[in-house]
Amino acid sequence: MQNHGGYKWGGFEHTVTTGNDAWAEVDQYLTLTDVSDDAFKELIEYFEKVEDRVMLVMFGDHQPSLPQSFYTELFGTSSLSFEQVQKKQTVPFVIWTNYETNSQSEMLVGLNSLSSLVLDKAGIALPPYFAFLSDMRTFIPAMNAYGYYSPTLNRQARTSEATGKEAEFLEEYRILQYNNLFDARHRSQAFEQVEK
Repeated sequence: MQNHGGYKWGGFEHTVTTGNDAWAEVDQYLTLTDVSDDAFKELIEYFEKVEDRVMLVMFGDHQPSLPQSFYTELFGTSSLSFEQVQKKQTVPFVIWTNYETNSQSEMLVGLNSLSSLVLDKAGIALPPYFAFLSDMRTFIPAMNAYGYYSPTLNRQARTSEATGKEAEFLEEYRILQYNNLFDARHRSQAFEQVEK
């Protein structure tokens, strides 16, 4: 949470800098990220020595709110394209265990299905809703409020571009999401439908 912002704390020494005085917030964010990296390393070193099985999951849910001038410089424009907006939504994650697991890198996973991946990696049987998310990941590995990654099109796509299985999973997910949030009376029925 230390990296969530804002990034205007006074008297804070920046150990990582951009060299641009106008981007003090960026320097503070990068410095805090460096501190988090060190803390995560310390946590891993501790749990490497623990006998119990341990899984650590670290992720962010969005890129930081930094000055627009920084993003303009980064993307080369102040008017972001759909693809650039999608890129801005991309964040790394790591799943670490102190026991043997299959190692993967460069995996595209949306935050909505990260939980099913974590349960699967932990060897926990997936409840129906999480099994649905795991199945959906084959056709829609990642999505957000702006669109989704389409394996069919091999690119970021708007939800309106979805066809076939991708469109079916998006609609089913929309219905399940609604039921999870607003329809407690029928929630169990929705989960039963997914199970079938």
